[in-house]
Amino acid sequence: MLKLTQTNVDNFQRLHIPHVKDCMEVGNVARLRSVIRQFDVFVERTGREDFMLSFAEAKAWLLEAERYEESMYRDLASMPTIR
Repeated sequence: MLKLTQTNVDNFQRLHIPHVKDCMEVGNVARLRSVIRQFDVFVERTGREDFMLSFAEAKAWLLEAERYEESMYRDLASMPTIR
């Protein structure tokens, strides 16, 4: 876990917030899930509204992506087997 220092907050803003947006843009579900898991507590501890909004948007996007994945697996499972 990152310590809550101004340098870490600045670096997080410069590096990780754009990365979260890139993950959503290209559809990298696994990487976005990992970033959220790794930095969620840090974002909450900063109290920065812009960070919290970015993470809230990412969590909503991730939830929608997971629902889509589940529906795709259900559709594949319901397809008849070719023999």
